[in-house]
Amino acid sequence: MRGAIPAKALILTANARSDLKAIHEHIADVADRETARAFITKLAVHLERIAATGHAGVPRDRIRPGLRLSVHGRYNIYFRIVGEETVISRILHSARLLTPTAFDEENPQG
Repeated sequence: MRGAIPAKALILTANARSDLKAIHEHIADVADRETARAFITKLAVHLERIAATGHAGVPRDRIRPGLRLSVHGRYNIYFRIVGEETVISRILHSARLLTPTAFDEENPQG
């Protein structure tokens, strides 16, 4: 019997941090700041759960090798497993058309 997959450190790239800020601002504009804060809090819990489960998500190698996807509401969370880290690359609305260049400059900003 296999043991549990150990949790990985959660790292957000500069792009992912920028995405979170943009999501918060958008929700605050269309609803209110409390709704935006609540959504971001739930999203942050989802990010922690991704890191805690190790290799969660669906492979998206056609976009970029090693890229995985998890869905939170209407937002797609794109991430990679790198050694002992779960690196969140982008958090994008599901209606957004993707290209591999959307994942350029994936330098983690821990």
